[in-house]
Amino acid sequence: MLKSLQKILNEKPDYLMFLLHGYGADGSDLFSLTSFLADLIPGVSFIAPNAPFECPFSTGGRQWFGIDQINSTYVFEKESPIYKEINESAKILENFIQDQKEKYSIDNGKVLLFGFSQGAMMALHLGLRLKPEVACVISFSGALMSIEEDKELSAPPIFLAHGNFDNIVDYNETNKAYEKISNSNDKVEKFIENGLAHSIGNEGLTKSIEFIKKIIKY
Repeated sequence: MLKSLQKILNEKPDYLMFLLHGYGADGSDLFSLTSFLADLIPGVSFIAPNAPFECPFSTGGRQWFGIDQINSTYVFEKESPIYKEINESAKILENFIQDQKEKYSIDNGKVLLFGFSQGAMMALHLGLRLKPEVACVISFSGALMSIEEDKELSAPPIFLAHGNFDNIVDYNETNKAYEKISNSNDKVEKFIENGLAHSIGNEGLTKSIEFIKKIIKY
């Protein structure tokens, strides 16, 4: 099981938000947002798991998959080692989410996936494959990874945010993700934040909360 930080606000939360950190960080990286988020979206409890693999370039850091085979298209062959890592990581995360759902008697419709950078890539990758669809997927500074042509992907509400000064993951990856996903899903919103580097900006975070508030029901 993945190790995680958890802020469960009551024994029977209305929703669970899974906070997926970026490359070389750990669950504590995004867990710092929970005090701020909890005040604005009550009824949502927070779980921030560590990625399953050690990061070789960050002491104590974790990774969802290695970056040595990343290419500028984020399209990977099914036979490639990186595919196997992404697939293994997604299965581990899915099993972890399933355990938490059972623990708190939550179904997919009450699950929110919130990711940053590599965590956003995982949130999009898994969020489009979980059925029934999750409550929503929130992606900051991420990219849509293409591995295999799934004929029937899920269509959850999705919010995509990115800074146009990002020098780690090009913000056009969010534009590309929006164009591709919105072809079959009309519940996708996008926000490009001017002057923002590789981080979660205040404007994007505010807009993501507004997006979530339109979805959650008590």
